[in-house]
Amino acid sequence: MPNYGETQNVVYTGIRLPSNYQFDTNLSKNFAIVGRMQLQLRLEAFNVLNHPEWSEGPDGSTNDSTFGEIEKGPWGQSNLPRQVQISGKIVW
Repeated sequence: MPNYGETQNVVYTGIRLPSNYQFDTNLSKNFAIVGRMQLQLRLEAFNVLNHPEWSEGPDGSTNDSTFGEIEKGPWGQSNLPRQVQISGKIVW
């Protein structure tokens, strides 16, 4: 066991699993209602580009024809697929 606080000499390079690229965005608009009262409408989207992150690593069995491939696995995609939500709030 290494000493507490000692860093390992292994740096994650993304060789075992590809890195995950998740792009989130939002659009919002404020509308004046009366005096200081405002209505805010928002459109929020999560994982806009719908890039999956698989729950399994690459196939390590050298006897398979799928050696080295990243398969979906029994649990499929481990991050959430594209989600869009619309919301509104009144600020006074």
